[in-house]
Amino acid sequence: MTRLSPDIRALCKKLVRKGLKCAKIMGTAPSETAVVGGQDRGGIRIGESLGMKAIWLRKGIYADVLPSEPSEDPDYVITELNELKDILRMQ
Repeated sequence: MTRLSPDIRALCKKLVRKGLKCAKIMGTAPSETAVVGGQDRGGIRIGESLGMKAIWLRKGIYADVLPSEPSEDPDYVITELNELKDILRMQ
């Protein structure tokens, strides 16, 4: 398991609160909400910890860097943002 510095843990807690607040503002349950993450797997981990769908935008210089632990495994992998519409239609 990756050990996070106190600063990163504090940031993650803040993002979790913001993620839940965003879902509440949108009127969606976490299970009806998706988080899209890129090179930083933190978004994937946070989304999954909240019960949200996690989508990895696999693009750019980090496209070949695979998840290093199970908590970083996304529910979906896309290479272009326009692929989101297909995933959202499936829901």
